[in-house]
Amino acid sequence: MYRIILSADDIMSIRVSETSNPIMEAVFALQTLHGSGHDGFGEWRLRVGRHLMRPGARIQRMANLVRTVSDPDRLLALCAGEGPSDSGKRGGGNASQIQSTAAIQDFFRLAVAPHWGPLSAHLTLAGNMRREVMSREGVRVLLDALGPDIRWNAPALEIHNVEAGELELNGTGLVLAPSIFLTSTGHVVRCTGKRAREAPVLFFPDRPAPEELGRLLSDTTSADEERGTESDGLAALLGRTRAAALRVLREREGWKNAELAERLGVSAAAVSQHTTVLRAAGLIATRRNRSHVVHTVTHLGRLLLQVGSFDSWPTASGSPVSAPRPTFA
Repeated sequence: MYRIILSADDIMSIRVSETSNPIMEAVFALQTLHGSGHDGFGEWRLRVGRHLMRPGARIQRMANLVRTVSDPDRLLALCAGEGPSDSGKRGGGNASQIQSTAAIQDFFRLAVAPHWGPLSAHLTLAGNMRREVMSREGVRVLLDALGPDIRWNAPALEIHNVEAGELELNGTGLVLAPSIFLTSTGHVVRCTGKRAREAPVLFFPDRPAPEELGRLLSDTTSADEERGTESDGLAALLGRTRAAALRVLREREGWKNAELAERLGVSAAAVSQHTTVLRAAGLIATRRNRSHVVHTVTHLGRLLLQVGSFDSWPTASGSPVSAPRPTFA
């Protein structure tokens, strides 16, 4: 069991991360690639494995990383320049750091980036749901809702079924971040050096059921080529009709069921079913206007519509991505 000791100041400073973390998802995806079972990642593992068998120097570099590094701690240490090197420092980083960082960037592009739209949308929604819990029911309820193996037992947040350890925050607070690819019950990343006083990040698993996860990680490229359309991350997350409904509702305030049904080309009964799901997810609000009900996109719905694909990852020839020194929990 790993214990995070929180003072009263730490509890007051707990927050849920506002953004997804591509480098951590890529790191956790490397570990997930070594897994097996009916967890929703099966087809994704096969597809990534086939790519890693292709010729080419960059592919071989990724394949070597997959074979030799499955521990997130070790990989992040290498990316931070804390791994062994036989060539010394060179241009602000050693050869091992540069190679490892380039390999994890390439792995992200290969294994995660094709699905980043729907994955990032899921993580954004998961983060907003946790903030809603914290706002309505308080921090203690939030901490107890992070997963079946994470429990608040004052003054410690206990993470079960992981390597034993203890971390005392001493007033820095704690950042909570959902992860789709994380396979353990929790993973703590601490900052060092000039960032040593920044709040550590506790990553906790948050993924849909295996069937839905398989859809999020489906081979959208080949499917889109057959349809002649672009990949639609929002549709992969919500379903095509609900995604279309959310986009239509954003156009103006207050759509009636009949108007929405006509615009989408579906029945009024279908519209009622789809709006019920969207309303339960907090993406739309419904109110009565005389004899009609009208629907409006909520702030959370607009945030979800804004989530796009991740396109600002540094190139392999650019500056290495910095990473804090992690502590596995």
